[in-house]
Amino acid sequence: MSEVLTEEQEQAAKHFIEVVNKLRKHRCSGPLSWSCAIKFLAARKYDVQRAVSLYEQHELTRHREGLVYFDTNTEPLKSELHTGKFTILQNWLFQLRCTVLDNM
Repeated sequence: MSEVLTEEQEQAAKHFIEVVNKLRKHRCSGPLSWSCAIKFLAARKYDVQRAVSLYEQHELTRHREGLVYFDTNTEPLKSELHTGKFTILQNWLFQLRCTVLDNM
């Protein structure tokens, strides 16, 4: 994001990342990126509690809908990717949740 954050927004982002990374550590997930954290916070006007709640709901939905792990070597995803309609990013698995947030 090219948006310049205020000091309070930066502090909120640091606190949000700290809280979310503790949750993610329990699930053996990697750390949340700064840009992804800002998206959750901006969606809730930098209210950390509300942003954490949104993140938790997002994760519950991902798990409930089976959007946790994608194996690009199995069908039907493999054939869809080979059509050339998609761009595969280097860290696409970790960036997937940020992409999903862009489309919310």
